[in-house]
Amino acid sequence: MELIHRKRKNIVITIIIIASALALVSVGAVGAKYFLVNQDSTNKQANLKEDLVTVESYIVSSQTIDSSLNLSGITDPLDEVKISPKMSGKVMGIFFQEGDWVNAGQTIIQLEQDQTLQTAYNNAWTNLNNTRASTNQDIKTGEVAVEAARVTLENTRVNAQENVKNAELAVEAAQIALTSAEKTLKNTGVANEQAIEDAYTNALNSSRNAVLTGVNGLISLTELQYKYFMSSSDQRSLNITEKKALAVYELLGEPNAGGYDKQFIGQLNGGVKGQVEEAIINPNHENIDQILIDIVPALQKVRDALSELRFNLDWVQASSTEKASIDTIRAGIDVSLTSMSAAKQVITNAKLGTTTGNDAAQSAYDAAKISFERAEQNLVSIKAQARTQVDAVQKQFESAEANLASIKEGAALQIDLAQGQLDSVQAQISNTIITAPIAGTINQKYVEVGEMAMAGSPIANIVNTQGIEIELSLTEFDIGKVFIGQEAKVSLSAYSDEEFIGQVYYVSSVADSMSKKFPIKIQLDNKDGRIKAGMVADVKIITAKQENVLTIPKSAVFVEDGVEKVYAVENSMIKIKNIKTESANDNELKVIEGLIEGDEIVIEGNYELKEGDKVNIL
Repeated sequence: MELIHRKRKNIVITIIIIASALALVSVGAVGAKYFLVNQDSTNKQANLKEDLVTVESYIVSSQTIDSSLNLSGITDPLDEVKISPKMSGKVMGIFFQEGDWVNAGQTIIQLEQDQTLQTAYNNAWTNLNNTRASTNQDIKTGEVAVEAARVTLENTRVNAQENVKNAELAVEAAQIALTSAEKTLKNTGVANEQAIEDAYTNALNSSRNAVLTGVNGLISLTELQYKYFMSSSDQRSLNITEKKALAVYELLGEPNAGGYDKQFIGQLNGGVKGQVEEAIINPNHENIDQILIDIVPALQKVRDALSELRFNLDWVQASSTEKASIDTIRAGIDVSLTSMSAAKQVITNAKLGTTTGNDAAQSAYDAAKISFERAEQNLVSIKAQARTQVDAVQKQFESAEANLASIKEGAALQIDLAQGQLDSVQAQISNTIITAPIAGTINQKYVEVGEMAMAGSPIANIVNTQGIEIELSLTEFDIGKVFIGQEAKVSLSAYSDEEFIGQVYYVSSVADSMSKKFPIKIQLDNKDGRIKAGMVADVKIITAKQENVLTIPKSAVFVEDGVEKVYAVENSMIKIKNIKTESANDNELKVIEGLIEGDEIVIEGNYELKEGDKVNIL
């Protein structure tokens, strides 16, 4: 920066000298006396300017700063495939040159086709058509027989239904009465059982809320205990600790659990809290009954601990807000205790209701059922006669259908066999035509016309570089900052004046077993083909942005006696200001206090300046 300052100062001096020379020429034309006077005035102005220190300034303004991960990787094609034939054969035609673009499904190589294959294909095609014609005729004969049996069956069914109709009318009245009685009985039982289930469900929910209230109370107690009652010799602290331990043991299952750590208390799952969590996963009436018994003393111990804390808060410098918060929590515990008592009473009432509601409904149902059964027995007798007639005709119809199914199955087998022969020959012919599985550029070919292509051996390599991927590795500290779809800025040495924008499209959930790092992949669009595989890429992934942040260059700050300071410029005079900063990036600092937007500070030329010095702003 000193070198830049000296260069700028030399430029200013040069401009002054040139201007002075022009002035001398102009003055010479007027006369020597005028020249001397003008020269004297110019010298005074130059001396005055030399008394001022020339500095470069910066106007403090709001910026947007980024946090990012900077990584390096190698560009690779997004898709790459080696093509191998399914059968061995002589190469008869190659329909590409290395470097050609091919589309997916495009024919690229033709293997030799044996004439016997074509003959076999023609024979298989003729056999398939003949098989279809003969089996179609057999199926038609079977379908005519099925239709005749179906008509006979339908007529028999109509006659049987007519005979049954009168018997069904007699059953109808009894059915209506029975249905009504059954519905009444069912609704009565369901309502009583549902009342019990609802009572237990509500009791479990109330228990869970009460446990949460107790846990929150212990967490709040721990915060104030940590703040005011940490002494191991103070009796108040010991009393609070003892009652808190009892409450924790009852509610969460661990004596003195967590000490003064409120986060650990919130994670305990023993005691009543554990019972509630188990009942939520595997609810039953016995578990919930036990919870309703155990939760009351647990909540009372939480309230005792809170009361002990509240009593001792009057002896320390606790705020009225802190005291009021404990009072509020105790009131919540009282509400929870009341809700537990109410839940137990609701369950008791629901159980009593189930023993008396079903008697009347059961008697009415039994009478209606006897009447219905008598009417139904008569209907069954008539239906049995009708069924005997229908069954005989049904068997004839089913026999005709079975015969048709057998004909169709045999026909399907014959056609499948003929089709299989045709498909087998077709597959062999198709295997002689090799197509591109993906769109891309033929990167390399491994055979020439006239050579033998062996099944399973590569004959060409296709690379699609219209999409480029870059694989990177992140530590466990950085992997949580990256997600799929996140923007990535990519710089390549081959295009140093350009920046390419890609996206994260893969984030591994498992670390590499060797490096213990997590692989991620960046995808770049490369339709113009400018990016080549194998290039070294510098990748910048923006992980966070802060907007409207006051920033200043690091060069503006100096430290005296451990205090950060800057030279501020007010009315061309220096004013030293104390500031606080934190790092924003490699070149800038974020202003925490001491400056506001619009302040002007010195960033270059700040050498041995003093409060009140006048400066010349470059």
